[in-house]
Amino acid sequence: MSNMLTQSEQEIGIEVLPPHRGEPATILGNFAATQLLNDLVISMDLDGGQEFKGICLTPAGARLVRLKLRQWIDRGGLIGAKTSWVPRELTAVLHCFNKVSERATDTIYVDTSEDPETILRHELAHFAQRMLCKFDDDAEDVDAIAFLEHPIAQKAAAVLVRDYGYPDEPRVLSAEIGANLSQGPSGAEKMELTMDEGAELAELYFSALVAKHGAAAYRFRSAILLT
Repeated sequence: MSNMLTQSEQEIGIEVLPPHRGEPATILGNFAATQLLNDLVISMDLDGGQEFKGICLTPAGARLVRLKLRQWIDRGGLIGAKTSWVPRELTAVLHCFNKVSERATDTIYVDTSEDPETILRHELAHFAQRMLCKFDDDAEDVDAIAFLEHPIAQKAAAVLVRDYGYPDEPRVLSAEIGANLSQGPSGAEKMELTMDEGAELAELYFSALVAKHGAAAYRFRSAILLT
């Protein structure tokens, strides 16, 4: 196969962190593990088809990942965008997902090859959003249409759609803007916002959370306002 990764890059490194009560399970993986999961998840169109460094999987999403891993193992391997994955490598990833298979909360995956703390913060923000929505996959984190009427939110949303392939859906964009804001300066920069714009939008987003969820939103304050 052309464009295959080198053998050293293909070596899978992946582990499960012991979860704290009420928190999601966290799986850490190296570059190769991340590429494998990207090939798997994108083939399933599970996360909108976008490449990722981190992902917050619902219980249903994690179950689907385990199912697809087993299917590809039975088929003798998975042919991805840049390499092919043999059953031994797929089994290493499946083993980690099996360790959290009985958990009721979400499963977060984080790529350790590039700024894992920022990636983890982003995915934990998504988990907090889901907590506020009582894990209803169809619920909005904020009144998305009203939030996206603000010019700064519109600017951020346009970048996410244009440069990162997010669907032009208010519910998706408001949640992704909120998770990016939780990263601080790097999240604002990703959405082509100035520091002042990022700070203003973070305040607006938190206010929208309070308007939607009341006092429960204050659990999210430190993630969004970095205080």
